[in-house]
Amino acid sequence: MEDNKVLQRINSRFFQLYLLRHLPLAFFAGVNPKYVNFNEAEINMKFRWINQNPFGSIYFAALCMGGEFSTGIIAQALILDSKVKVSMLLLNIEDNFIKKAKGLVVFKCTDGKSINSAIERAIATKEGTEVTAYSEAKNENGDVIATFRCKWAFRLK
Repeated sequence: MEDNKVLQRINSRFFQLYLLRHLPLAFFAGVNPKYVNFNEAEINMKFRWINQNPFGSIYFAALCMGGEFSTGIIAQALILDSKVKVSMLLLNIEDNFIKKAKGLVVFKCTDGKSINSAIERAIATKEGTEVTAYSEAKNENGDVIATFRCKWAFRLK
């Protein structure tokens, strides 16, 4: 477990209560942080009745939510840790769907350093900055089923 209080809260089992209160759609879709630190995040999502499409796999919008969440949770953790009021906004998301998403899907983002650089630039220059973070979704067999490029904007409040 991380020593940092922000990361401890995100990686705790009580984080699901936070999702239920502040991001109920993510809670009900089954978004579940597996591991989050300031450099990377792994988010789990299981195929369930509530996130299914008519073709027997996870609905694309639920997959987009997992891809966005895996990049945004790193940014949120960095902002909370900085103790500076920084707003973040998703500007764009590009996705590629390669295979059907069935069973357990793991979304992984390892772009924490570039996200941190953008946040630090926004704080230092007091101007808005942007960064594109990459997330990859894999099934239980380790096959890539989708990729996501999420463009985030940061600025001081």
